Amino acid sequence: MVLSLQFVVVMLALLVTLLSTVSPMETSPVEALIGAPPLLTAEGQSIGIDGKPVEDHPFLGIIVEGGIPDGLSAGVEVSPLSFLRLHLAAVSNGVGLGVRVGLALVALPCFPIRPLIAFDAGYVFSGTGAWALQFISDPTLRSALSAVNAGFLDAHVGLEFGSKHFAVVLRGGLSYVDVDLGGHTFTTGTNSTLTAGGTSLRGFIPSARLGLQVCF
Repeated sequence: MVLSLQFVVVMLALLVTLLSTVSPMETSPVEALIGAPPLLTAEGQSIGIDGKPVEDHPFLGIIVEGGIPDGLSAGVEVSPLSFLRLHLAAVSNGVGLGVRVGLALVALPCFPIRPLIAFDAGYVFSGTGAWALQFISDPTLRSALSAVNAGFLDAHVGLEFGSKHFAVVLRGGLSYVDVDLGGHTFTTGTNSTLTAGGTSLRGFIPSARLGLQVCF
């Protein structure tokens, strides 16, 4: 569980560092290094220092997804470079709310079908936003699930389908999950109780996400 939290903190620090050092107006890594502004043709087309047209790409986006083990998520995404996506999202698995950070590297960013590889880290905290618990009638099970904390690390490959402003994103791969079930006291029905200590479950599971991406 500590590993998952540490990875989330590291990813957040990486995202902040990249955003503070890369401007959305940069047109290429070479121009960014030398600080050269984009050039314009008579028609207003941006060109790089090599004389080739520069492809504009959206910098800011919104992404909504659903999947396993993350659950439902909604967040913001930035693209400081055409092939790089960084995102920060709120997630809910039905028994808690949490946060997820990640990055994706996109091949063929100017094509309508774009392969990608992505890495994410997230953590879901128990006792917050547990909307799924209202569908569980057993009070003992409902109480036990309300104490579940979960961390996860995702490694995915996938595809983006659509334009650079609107796309469907499908990805799948493996996730390392670290679930803390917490301690709980059970009533046996004979005016006595049974207290169970905390239990952790860790391991790799298949994972997948499907989402909609809107960029500006």
